Amino acid sequence: MTILSALRSMVRRSSIDDREAFAVLSPEEIPMCTVDELLIMDKIQSSKSKKDQFLMFCTINKLDQHMALYDEIERYKKADISHKKYISYTINDLFLRERATFRVSLDLDTNLLYRIDRATRHEQIPIDELAIVENLNIKRICHIYQKFEKTPMHKRW
Repeated sequence: MTILSALRSMVRRSSIDDREAFAVLSPEEIPMCTVDELLIMDKIQSSKSKKDQFLMFCTINKLDQHMALYDEIERYKKADISHKKYISYTINDLFLRERATFRVSLDLDTNLLYRIDRATRHEQIPIDELAIVENLNIKRICHIYQKFEKTPMHKRW
């Protein structure tokens, strides 16, 4: 089921709770989405360019530092392990400053979107751990966070 068809389904069944309307979607595809998040995800995923996808996300969410965020995330993806922690704090700081409230893609190749608001602002979870905050499918993100590949499944949560 596509994002748009899920939205149409929700509109037809407007008397029910949002969560119940999205129950037909797999957790890996769209974990715990709101209506606004679904609309944003649909716009982002329909864009051709990776950079455009990211800038669109930032524009929708009124993130003034979006170019800085994009550059930092690109640096993070290319950095070696010793520099990732430092860069992750920079990314966290940019998000905290802009008070982002939806999802952002750290892996623009797969459009895997992360909930960063609660994780960074309220719970102070490092960016390396954001992938597991919403119980996302580890197999889809282990190429970003290689340490998860060697960690036994029962110790990842």
